[in-house]
Amino acid sequence: MNKIEEDDRLMVQLQNISQYQESTSFDYKNATFEKINLNSIDKISEESFPPCMQCAHAQLKRNGHLKYHGRIQYGLFLKGIGFSLEESLTFWRNCFNKTIESEKFDKLYSYYIRYNYGQEGKRVDFHPYNCMKIIMSDPPVAGDSHGCPFKQFDQKNLESMLRTKGITNIDQNEIIELSKNQHYQIACARFYEIVHNQPKQTISISHPNEYFQFSRSLIENKK
Repeated sequence: MNKIEEDDRLMVQLQNISQYQESTSFDYKNATFEKINLNSIDKISEESFPPCMQCAHAQLKRNGHLKYHGRIQYGLFLKGIGFSLEESLTFWRNCFNKTIESEKFDKLYSYYIRYNYGQEGKRVDFHPYNCMKIIMSDPPVAGDSHGCPFKQFDQKNLESMLRTKGITNIDQNEIIELSKNQHYQIACARFYEIVHNQPKQTISISHPNEYFQFSRSLIENKK
């Protein structure tokens, strides 16, 4: 692909992203995919979570804890893929049990999970964050797990993440270059296309739950 064709491709994707941001939020309530449960989430996180949520899930499983912003970002994503309030409470309690007693969890953390589902406080039904909200959020500091890897990771960590997914050096360089040029959502879309063996410019990514639905639909249609 020559430089003009590449620039045209980027312009089309940027226009698609801009149009999406001007529209309403991703309608996760009407999303259609197979039911996700507590037993399948580890496998499905590897198959279908976008990198931002894969990183949060991996850190949660590894450390038995996420800081506040990570819990909100990841918790709302789980809500968007179909976790009920009770499933979310069970999931977080099981993960936190590595470091926090159940009684302490109920006292300190369960309120905020119920809050995300509109069952506490002002009883607002909060929606999962879209890409722009994640990209524009406060930058993570040591120990945080929120944010967009394509924006927040330095080149070494981004290369490591891409390498663990079996992405070739050539494709790594393309994604890293997109990230350097602040085309974070296009970098994520290119990541999706590569790991799902799809041609370039297959999709535009504007929401983590949209990424997830694209992935599950593709995988389920192959069954």
